[in-house]
Amino acid sequence: MRIIVDANIIFAALVKDLVTRRILFHPMFEFFVPDYVFEEINNNMQIIIKKTGMSENEIRTLLNMLKDNIFSFSYSFYKKKIKEAKKIIGKYDRKDIPYIALALSTKVGGIWTNDKHFLKQKKIRILKTEELLKFIE
Repeated sequence: MRIIVDANIIFAALVKDLVTRRILFHPMFEFFVPDYVFEEINNNMQIIIKKTGMSENEIRTLLNMLKDNIFSFSYSFYKKKIKEAKKIIGKYDRKDIPYIALALSTKVGGIWTNDKHFLKQKKIRILKTEELLKFIE
């Protein structure tokens, strides 16, 4: 199953969430993100270090392992769908426009996120951790 993964899920996996990590490493899934997600994570590295107590090297090692299972798509891949994505999610959270645009540009099962505002739109299926866990148990 192909799934777009929100940055908050990757943050959770880096901080401590073993269930989230288990899903992200499961071979049943292919995960996709807009290209800026890893930059956002790098920009918040100090917060992750504080929350985990891990060293930056340990976090980067885990992040690199996660990157091996997450495909990043450049803006040029999904830019044709930005306008449509703005109409769908822009009034709720403009930062999430790339996720919707990427979903509209690919064949995916949905977007995995913990952000409740995604549920306000009806165009793209939103997946919760519990739902994905059922697939692998």
